[in-house]
Amino acid sequence: MTTEEYDHELRLIKDARLRAQRDLDVKYIRANARATVGNVVTDHRCSIVVDRVEVGHLGWSGYPEAVYHGRRLTKSGKVYKNGATDTIYNRNIKSVREGWK
Repeated sequence: MTTEEYDHELRLIKDARLRAQRDLDVKYIRANARATVGNVVTDHRCSIVVDRVEVGHLGWSGYPEAVYHGRRLTKSGKVYKNGATDTIYNRNIKSVREGWK
């Protein structure tokens, strides 16, 4: 076995491990996410309409966490005219409402 063959096989092993970890992260997020696309999520700063849910990692816990991205809402529940967006982490959620006006 040459060094190039070794490097190639090692790269394949690392890629397979990363894919398996990504699949496990998604499975964990789906089981523990508190909101889905279309929900209104509120934290200590703002409210958003969830447009997408992504996997985030916290350094201190090592476990994946749902990260919600979406359009910010005014206090009256309408989308900002300037199209402002924001991000809310699963650990910061204060409330979740089904659907959006």
